[in-house]
Amino acid sequence: MLIFLAAIVWLSANAASLPPDNSTSATPPPDAETQIINEVEDAIQAAIRQDRGASIAFFAGGVTIQNTQVSESGEWAVSYLIPTDPQTGEPVPTEPGLTVAQQTRGEWDVWLPTSEGWSDMLTETPEDILSFDQKAMWLTQYNEAAVNVPSATLRGYLLPWDDGITRYLSTSVCHDSYITSGNAHYAYDFYTSKTMWDILAIKGGTVQIARWSVPNGDDTDMGNYIVIRDITTSPVTYHLYMHLAQDSIPPELRLNGAPVVQGQFLGIADDTGASTGHHLHLQVQVPLYGENYYWGRSVDFAFNDVDINQGHPRINASYCHDPLYCKAGDICDTFRSSYTSQNIRIGTEDNTPPEGDLRNPLTGETYAATLPLEAWARDLGDPGKNPVGIESARFIAYYNGAWREVGPAFTSENFNYEWDWCAAGVPEGPVSVALRLRDFRGNQTPGLPGLRHVTKHYDCNAQPIPNTCRPTSSQVALFSEINFQGVCQTLGLGDYASGSLFGPVGNDGTYSILVGSGVQAELFTDNNFTGRTETIRANDANLGENPTASGTLSSLKVSTRTTGFTANPQTEPGSGLVNRNPSPSTVNTVNAPYFDDFESDSSSWTTTNILWNVSEAQANSPTHSWRYGFDATNNYNDGTANSGSLTSPLINLPVSASPYVLEFRYRYQTESRYAHWDQRWVQISVDGGQFLNAYQLSSDPMSGWMKARIELLPMLGDMGFEHTLQVRFNFRTLDSRNNNFEGWFIDNFQVQAEPITACPTDNNEVNDAPAQATAITYGSTLHAAICPDWDVDYYKFNGSAGDQILVDIDAKSQGSELDGYLFLLDSDGTSELAESDDEVAYELQDPLLGYVLTRDGQYHLKMQAWDFPSGTGEYTLTLITESQNPSIHLTYPQENGGLRRGLVTLTAEASDPTSGIHAVRFWFHTDDWLSSDWVELPVDIDGTDGWSAPLDTSGFAEGDTLSVYVRAFDGAGNWAYAAAWQVVIDSKAPTISLSPLTNPSNSTALQLKWQASDVGTGVDYVVVESKVNNGAWETAGEEAVFRDYWFVGAPGNSYAFRATVYDRAGNSATSTTVNSSIPVINTLCSAPDAWDASAADNDNDYQNATLIAAGFEPQEHNFCNPAADDRLRDVDWLKFMAEGGKKYVFVANPAGSSAGVVIRLYAANGTTLLAESSPPRFGQPTTLSWESALNATLYVKLEHVNGSVAGNGVSYRVSLADEIVYLPLINR
Repeated sequence: MLIFLAAIVWLSANAASLPPDNSTSATPPPDAETQIINEVEDAIQAAIRQDRGASIAFFAGGVTIQNTQVSESGEWAVSYLIPTDPQTGEPVPTEPGLTVAQQTRGEWDVWLPTSEGWSDMLTETPEDILSFDQKAMWLTQYNEAAVNVPSATLRGYLLPWDDGITRYLSTSVCHDSYITSGNAHYAYDFYTSKTMWDILAIKGGTVQIARWSVPNGDDTDMGNYIVIRDITTSPVTYHLYMHLAQDSIPPELRLNGAPVVQGQFLGIADDTGASTGHHLHLQVQVPLYGENYYWGRSVDFAFNDVDINQGHPRINASYCHDPLYCKAGDICDTFRSSYTSQNIRIGTEDNTPPEGDLRNPLTGETYAATLPLEAWARDLGDPGKNPVGIESARFIAYYNGAWREVGPAFTSENFNYEWDWCAAGVPEGPVSVALRLRDFRGNQTPGLPGLRHVTKHYDCNAQPIPNTCRPTSSQVALFSEINFQGVCQTLGLGDYASGSLFGPVGNDGTYSILVGSGVQAELFTDNNFTGRTETIRANDANLGENPTASGTLSSLKVSTRTTGFTANPQTEPGSGLVNRNPSPSTVNTVNAPYFDDFESDSSSWTTTNILWNVSEAQANSPTHSWRYGFDATNNYNDGTANSGSLTSPLINLPVSASPYVLEFRYRYQTESRYAHWDQRWVQISVDGGQFLNAYQLSSDPMSGWMKARIELLPMLGDMGFEHTLQVRFNFRTLDSRNNNFEGWFIDNFQVQAEPITACPTDNNEVNDAPAQATAITYGSTLHAAICPDWDVDYYKFNGSAGDQILVDIDAKSQGSELDGYLFLLDSDGTSELAESDDEVAYELQDPLLGYVLTRDGQYHLKMQAWDFPSGTGEYTLTLITESQNPSIHLTYPQENGGLRRGLVTLTAEASDPTSGIHAVRFWFHTDDWLSSDWVELPVDIDGTDGWSAPLDTSGFAEGDTLSVYVRAFDGAGNWAYAAAWQVVIDSKAPTISLSPLTNPSNSTALQLKWQASDVGTGVDYVVVESKVNNGAWETAGEEAVFRDYWFVGAPGNSYAFRATVYDRAGNSATSTTVNSSIPVINTLCSAPDAWDASAADNDNDYQNATLIAAGFEPQEHNFCNPAADDRLRDVDWLKFMAEGGKKYVFVANPAGSSAGVVIRLYAANGTTLLAESSPPRFGQPTTLSWESALNATLYVKLEHVNGSVAGNGVSYRVSLADEIVYLPLINR
């Protein structure tokens, strides 16, 4: 960026010594606009001179003011500051600076880019001189947002021009003189004077975004640029090349995702956009926010072909003095302006990336604690050129929203790695794995070679503490997660002055601690044993509620255990103002009932700190409340450990038959809701006595208005006498840190007499503390209540490691007013292991808590109202243990199926035998696995209409692929999943045509044949519909395998048919209608076979069976029953003489008809079934083989597989063949 401070100093140092203008020739007066421009530029020069104190005196460069534009109103102007080389007088090839000027009271006020308030004035500049997009461009460059950057210098880059050519550096770290945000600190401006030149890729990647349409000389725009995405770094980085010539970016690189290799031609260096000459602005960056890839925070990178400063070009010129702007960690030992490239353009060396694939895992597999990875990779190189070999082959995985490298880099052709998912912090659910391959030329395989998708189904946090994390009696163990999970570090006796001594847990990384039996741990929140402190002698599974909370431990002392008790400092208000008696001479008096909403005079209330004030920032009703905090800064941070009290007037309480109640509304936001941090106390003075602590507000929800109610009877005693009352609200920060929060608001204060509020029946009371906890066991169901005024219920139970528990609270679902909040606590009764508010947020407002116990022992449950301390109501608590996972499968889309375009409904079937299905969650993923994440759809919590979720696929193109992932959860938190990977977007309907039917039919069975096809996902199934005698359409049947369907009708009816085909995406098409009729039965069966002459002469029973012999001509029969009026359910009996040792084969072959013959073989008595065989479907032959063990007369019964099929045409041929069975020869 522009290094304009040099110009500022040059003007400052030389303006007074400029030679006087001795010209005596008259010049014409300027026009009005020119006069304004002259005034603006004079004001800018004056501003530069005034900025002299911020300038660096040894700069000797110059600056030119150009392109001044004045708004239509004449009250605003913007100008470019162009740096110039004092030796050549030419503009320095870089980006200009922008000044903003505003005319007030007849004078121009100027904001230089280094001026305070420059960005605010830029925002207010009228758009007729600075468009919205231009403002966004300038403001983005100055954005100081915190972002995630690489932890070390990135390497492997080459200078961005051809091998052997020398070009020049105009700007390096001295970008900071203008871009004060530091966003361009690691950027470089390269140039050759007044020359356009080819730009080569400094490293490989893929195109993220490109712009090529801005013409040369258009400085009102950000210009042409190309951004290359590089996923080989962590985090992912982007290479920004700016000021490219119009249309110079090759067409193939104008597409998102286009692959780029090192040395590839990207475009031509020009001066499009805000530029002062032909040059390339180059930086490697991370986005500042969202998906803004044009401009980001530059990160440190080094060139392999730069031989100074470990690859960092630096310059020390009159217009750019890098030494001044080198930060700690920057390498600025050597300076020069010229640099020669070793970047070889594509086409002169091997530019073919390596290839490789994963052997394991396979998509769709499920794994537990580790994932075995196995792959191969090789570098073949370009044809005719020697491959350079594999420089790096790595496994990568996508989880927690980013691609991450897994394990070490490999160089061998075959490699494998056992990936510990728990150590890597991989969450349960889908994980994608692939390869990242690069050869020594820097060619990187595009895309995600070997891409696979698997599921992690293993709860790392539910595992026992490993032995390496168990302290001895003289050690403590620190853990990076609650409940002794995550990474750990054991520490022996000694003093540890900083978190750098805590191993992998690190500074501010401790969330739970195990303490050996012979030691104690003194914890400190700051280095060198300072800050908040406490001494711990017992294991603590969650430090969150401690004075040294989770994530704050910075130093530690481990010492031999003592028996004394060390109190935590400042856990309650001490003496002084807090307990001081009221002064009767200065206290205002009011009478109960008393109400104050602080909307009018609040002078009767007294305060001890200016932080207590009547505020309009928040109010319960209507517009004012008392606040502890500054309205101007919206916090209570005054740089000190502060405290203050708000005290009510003296309230006279007359004799009353009902007890008095204090009620007020409050809202707060502080550093923590726990008791040991910023504290909120309600203190009460009765009858002029000392103020005593009544209640400490803690463990209540932040940032919402709550109601507190306090029964005063226990404090007042006998209500047969008059009393006086004062209420004090005391706030204490305890320290000067973390005070940038809203503070405490009090509103709608009220004291009045009310009838005693009855508590619902609760046989478990009193159980208001861990020591009073009600004992329960697995399988317990009990009824209880949260009473008005500060009630909390505790329960305790014993569990074993590995128990999957489910605690189910039913309150609102049973009509109770209680909005419950449930906590699972460790054996100490305070360390929170898990919590549950709503079963489904804002919908099912009863807690449902599932958890896997990690060790044997006692655990506690804490039940309170969400709106504690005022919430109340009855509830039912159930505790069970359940370890069986539910079951689920996707019904739409199918695996290897598709999805229609438009609004579709994803569906699944799920079940659970114990606690039932609690919720089913659906996700989808586009085919962009490189840069997109899973998208969750609305959760389904009501399975009465099936489990489903809507998905709009209208934004996807035909042939795109999506993946669908679904998880079913039972009440205990167990889960199962199903997935459909890479299903195709298919909006094209299939086609189907029905073949014409014979009309009239010679059978009651009609064979519907069709031709169906689908060019997308393929045919899934066909549904056949029929209607009889012009009636309504009815579903006749469904076929998924064959291309025909047999329909059985009734004689004397006419039929119409149509068929609907469905593809695997759910698209459908319906055929045209075909028709046929079935004659009346006497016509249909007018020609029965020769063995069914009449009702009296037929073969319908075995006594009248027809003789058949092996090897003779087949007999031809049909199914027309002469013994029945409807001619249906015909039976044909045969008999034959069987010989022992022979094998017989019966074949019933339909004569091109609708026959489907069942063959049953009976013994000589005609009733004992020996064997049977059925056809696969109508029109298919039937075969029955039988080996006879003796000589006998056997019987064969032949009947249609469907007795309602009849007709002259329902014919078949039956034959018998014999085969001699030869027994093996046995030598005796």
